[in-house]
Amino acid sequence: MKREPPDLRALARDAWKAGVAAVDPARCVARHLAQRRDLHADSASTLVVAVGKAAVAMMRGALPVARGFVLCPGGSVVTDLPAGVEVLYGGHPEPTLQGIESSRRVAAAVAGLTKDETLLFLISGGASSLFEVGRRGLEPDDLIVAYRVLVTSGAPIDEINRVRCCLSAVKGGALAALAAPARVCTLAVSDVVGDDPAAIGSGPTVPAALGGGLAAEAALEIVARHSMKMPPRVLEHLHVMARSPRVVASAARGEVGFGSAPAVDFQVVAGIGDAIGGAVAFLESRGCMVSRRSEPLTGETTSAAVEVAQAVAAMLGARRSADRFKDENAAGAPLGLRAWLAGGETTVRVPASCRGRGGRNLDLAARLALIVAARRDLVCAVAGTDGRDGSSRAAGAIIDSGTASRADAAGLPLGEALAAFDTEPALAAAGDLLVTGPTGTNVGDLLVAVASQ
Repeated sequence: MKREPPDLRALARDAWKAGVAAVDPARCVARHLAQRRDLHADSASTLVVAVGKAAVAMMRGALPVARGFVLCPGGSVVTDLPAGVEVLYGGHPEPTLQGIESSRRVAAAVAGLTKDETLLFLISGGASSLFEVGRRGLEPDDLIVAYRVLVTSGAPIDEINRVRCCLSAVKGGALAALAAPARVCTLAVSDVVGDDPAAIGSGPTVPAALGGGLAAEAALEIVARHSMKMPPRVLEHLHVMARSPRVVASAARGEVGFGSAPAVDFQVVAGIGDAIGGAVAFLESRGCMVSRRSEPLTGETTSAAVEVAQAVAAMLGARRSADRFKDENAAGAPLGLRAWLAGGETTVRVPASCRGRGGRNLDLAARLALIVAARRDLVCAVAGTDGRDGSSRAAGAIIDSGTASRADAAGLPLGEALAAFDTEPALAAAGDLLVTGPTGTNVGDLLVAVASQ
């Protein structure tokens, strides 16, 4: 008997969830520490600091802990951590007054470490805004506005981080300098394309490649090239810094000596490649022939949507393997299934005046829906592994050939939604939002396209 056609939407959704499960921070940290007894996470001589969207889960993976801090997004529900762990809150995607004060408390504790102690620093996506202390002369409001300008500028993450490091007293290796002479070890759940340690959370324990005036000159060039409207004090700070050959002093006083941080032990324990691997394993167990993009998916969503559509079309146009798909009527998993996966982080250039609801994944999903409107038997899930996409309540969306027509029927055409940077209502009307709530991890964005032939 011929098998029923597969539920492609469920298959794409479950594959995406399998990818997220593969990068569970608690399991990844615990697995690494089990192989690194030298870290002594349970020792009173170790201060454990976890910052980022996955901070709570990473701290659970490091238990038992005698003393430590968790700095996580405001509104997070935190239970079952030991009394020695203090839970603090901050803001995302931009710093908050509460987060800046929380960061000062963490920095003060790190500054008190001695040569016989260890800082075990657990970092994950979102740390850049959650963990922030401004340089001397910059007010908290300056930092908050500067971050807002940066994240809506359309600039790539490495350029955003270069500017952040020039404004921050805890980024670009400053935290490691503050911890000296203590030993420093960093474990990271990476949401950064390429897993560059200096880019994850803007590298609090990784010395910046550029320091002092050179860094500020680069930051000013980035600000000018992207037409960023920075607060006056931020621009003045960068210009003063650019005239200084070196910034010397202590992060505890709102300054940082670039290049003064000691070499640190840095390990990425989970990244987007691991999430893709988890999704691939799930799909192959369901009888899919799977291919994956060899390079990270980056760039503006406009061009990324075209690249994805072309790759999927090429996948569907490829001749099926005779060895794997001999008999459409054979017992077992449904035959003729193909899947294509990618991970990375795209960008959207959003006007400062925009008040729409959405994010890069919903933008990409809406653009894909318009391109594949004529393609039947194709479903694409595109969502952030942290469970939230920009200003939306959703992680992303699961679109198909009927998405655009369903949005049209609801009076919310996708083209108009994209022009207004207000994609959430249109995709919600189409019934295509993927709403998961916070996942407790964050390794970037995962895209799963599934088709039947």
